[in-house]
Amino acid sequence: MIVDKNKGITHIKYNHLNLPIEIVFAGGNKIEYLYDAAGMKLQKKVIEEGKENVVTDYLDGYQYVDGVLEFYPHAEGYVNMKSGTPEYVYNYTDHLGNVRVSYTKGSDGAAKIVEEKNYYPFGLIHKGYNNQDNTLTDKYKYGYNGKEEQEELGLNWSDYGARNYDTSLGRWMNMDPATDLLESSTPYAYALNSPIIYLDEDGELPILINGKVASDDERADESYWTKEIVATITGSGIANPGGQIHYVDGDRYHYNGRIHKGGTIGGANQANLRTEAGYNSLTIFEFVNILSKLERDESGKVIEKIQIYTHSRGAAFGIGYTKRLLELIGQYSDQFADPNNVVDFVYNMAPHQSDSLTATEGVDSYTHDRVLDPLSGNDMKNTKTNFTTNEGGIKKAHSISTFTKDLNSFISSFSEGNTSQEVIDNFIKDMKEKYNINVKVKK
Repeated sequence: MIVDKNKGITHIKYNHLNLPIEIVFAGGNKIEYLYDAAGMKLQKKVIEEGKENVVTDYLDGYQYVDGVLEFYPHAEGYVNMKSGTPEYVYNYTDHLGNVRVSYTKGSDGAAKIVEEKNYYPFGLIHKGYNNQDNTLTDKYKYGYNGKEEQEELGLNWSDYGARNYDTSLGRWMNMDPATDLLESSTPYAYALNSPIIYLDEDGELPILINGKVASDDERADESYWTKEIVATITGSGIANPGGQIHYVDGDRYHYNGRIHKGGTIGGANQANLRTEAGYNSLTIFEFVNILSKLERDESGKVIEKIQIYTHSRGAAFGIGYTKRLLELIGQYSDQFADPNNVVDFVYNMAPHQSDSLTATEGVDSYTHDRVLDPLSGNDMKNTKTNFTTNEGGIKKAHSISTFTKDLNSFISSFSEGNTSQEVIDNFIKDMKEKYNINVKVKK
């Protein structure tokens, strides 16, 4: 978008990262932005006729206005520096990171609410009854999804880093960088039009481990999973800020000290050899590649989590791969903010030879097989639970393309559940209510 007559925007100029560097309004007023080479916003300048320019500088969470420090973050909110004396403000957020209530310590020692925010589903703030103490909050403009609300000159965009979002429209002002994966959705849609369940632009790095491939072109490639499956994952709120996915070829086995491509006979049919291949395939070079895809905080520590998805033969491979991944995380624990809480879960779809498999210690694992699938089962050990449904018929029960509904329900169930039991209960309920599919569980 380069013009918005509704807001009086006459021109928007973008840089090579498709980020706005100048927004010009009717009458000559404008907002200018400065970014670093990676697209991180460093400065915002508001130029309004008849008024002094207002310059906001951003430095790893520390925010300055006209050279004066206004606030900086702490683990549960921010420290307000408006009066020159640090005042701790705590934010209560919901499951999507929306700031609902901000409070501080009152003069009587009791908690004092300084701001309350209630939102419509796509982020527009309710008007007329939200409490606010402007002496503390007039400079802190972070609310919906915890993103900066840019109200200057009537712009009213929320800054998500890679894109800007209009809460009054429920639409992005920039195209989705992963729009080629979202064929069923407009590239300007926010959270696949499901903002109560999903959060866009934040989340975890998905690792996808394929099963037996039809050709070498499918190894560690989107083509194995299909665009529909990938879109379900990337549009679910868990894809990382860069929109990246880490693909792994799980159709391999380990024999005589070497890793071989899978086939229809020999070692490829032995689950233990595929598990060994998974363990030995994760080299330090691949681990560094994974680290490069993970978001870090201002101190340089990795804060983004990982979620692992496997299919068919990939389940056995994934057991070894996950074990080695946890070992490397432990060896390089100084790289992580919380090294004991990096991998959210492993979700195994149609696990082949499940009765020969034992899930990796130290991570929550789930399996999902089909009643009419002769190639998979629900017998993997050491899991949180093993789901079974009657889908796909005899011909398609094992096909990854038929797991779109299941994936959608599992991811949303995980995002809403605080414990593995809540995830299980949510999944059973969601599958029944959305698709009228009964889920059986085996623990």
